[in-house]
Amino acid sequence: MKMIKASHWSVRGDLDFNESFTLQGRDYQLIDTNIHYGAPEQTTDLLVWEGSCKDGGNKFTFETTRSRFYPTATCPEHRPSRTRRSL
Repeated sequence: MKMIKASHWSVRGDLDFNESFTLQGRDYQLIDTNIHYGAPEQTTDLLVWEGSCKDGGNKFTFETTRSRFYPTATCPEHRPSRTRRSL
């Protein structure tokens, strides 16, 4: 498996499960795949990754597609809230 960056990171080649790699100073490990069901008769393969939170060190998982890997640095507990601010 190879990580390639054009304007974003993407996964190329055969998938290597349970083998760690370092990207932008953080370790990640591909642990599984899931199928996402979208519109009728359309599916997308999602890659399930494990990482360690840069703030608390907790292990967490996240999903990406092969074409757009966004390295996630924090577990859900340490991510900023995505709720809208009141005006």
